[in-house]
Amino acid sequence: MSLPYRPFDGDAWLGRDLPLDGGPYQIVPESAFAVAEEIAFARQGRKARVFKLRGPDGATYALKTFYRGFSLADYVPLTLSLQAFADYPGLRSLRRRVIGAAEADVVGEPGLAYAILMPWIEGVSWAGVIEARFPLDARTCLGLAVQTANVLAHMERNGLAHADVSSSNVVVTSSDDRPGVELIDVEDMYHEDLGSLPYMPDGSPGYAHPRHQGRGCRNRHGDRFAGAILLTEMLTWPDPAVRHGAADVSVFEPTELCRGGAKFELARKVLLAQSPTVAHLFERVWDSPGPSSCPRLTDWASVVAELLPSTEDSPHATDATACPGCGRPLLAGERASHAPGCPLRPSSAPGLPDKSAFPGVPEHDAIGFIPLFED
Repeated sequence: MSLPYRPFDGDAWLGRDLPLDGGPYQIVPESAFAVAEEIAFARQGRKARVFKLRGPDGATYALKTFYRGFSLADYVPLTLSLQAFADYPGLRSLRRRVIGAAEADVVGEPGLAYAILMPWIEGVSWAGVIEARFPLDARTCLGLAVQTANVLAHMERNGLAHADVSSSNVVVTSSDDRPGVELIDVEDMYHEDLGSLPYMPDGSPGYAHPRHQGRGCRNRHGDRFAGAILLTEMLTWPDPAVRHGAADVSVFEPTELCRGGAKFELARKVLLAQSPTVAHLFERVWDSPGPSSCPRLTDWASVVAELLPSTEDSPHATDATACPGCGRPLLAGERASHAPGCPLRPSSAPGLPDKSAFPGVPEHDAIGFIPLFED
């Protein structure tokens, strides 16, 4: 018999083994800010609270515990289905499992029922960069845009949509054998084989199409508008006027989207200086009646890749058989890791390091939520 619901209390497990299947795990104490007494490393958002754990293998994990009403048995079959896409570039957070109600009962923590255990993605969210107005140079931003476009395009080609692309759900990472971006908060992802959800995700402020409100983003076109806005942010971010005029965690306020004005003209001008073709894609997005009318994300990936400096030995390639940065052919089953000298190799690109290189940027966790110490 299941215990009555109560939220999972991570603080109570500090210094104790959390006996989950495959464990034990240990709750990691808070380290991002000073506290009077030791508390659990936790971040909270609209639907869940996330704890940072140390696993028996020494790796760090994220434990996403949902608030009452958001803890759904639907996540069990959905999570099993999502695991099929866990090897896609930028989708490492799909390597996850659901903690069942019986396992939660054994632990004595009913708030763990249908929680999700997954890898902890180290890095800084794009929202943190925007919020801190952190300057990044043009080379770095182009590298991020190319990698983000390739991740989104690969998903689109395979019938996937994140359904909530936003700055808070994109983490800038620094490892050499992974993309420089990882998508997080993936519970609402769309694929025709994933089935329906009991609610309809409608996108995040600053990234939701203003002419499509209430009709949902969980469809095969669901990422086209938000993905285009995100890529526009990355491509225009080196411009000081864009940074200084940005909203809290997005460049555009919701009321500015798809309307004329100084911010639209500025973004268009900055893009036009890079490529008339990129500027035209942006204009088509801006004038679109809905996400399905926006350019494909594969179009964005091809056009953005053309902005990379060309060399005789490094032709630009956007297909899945070559490194997106330098064109080096990939071996069968090999991931695009970016060869030495590739302009997208994270270790060679300033501004693509770990979070220590972003002083003053609030650390956003592996699930993309705003830290507890922020208002």
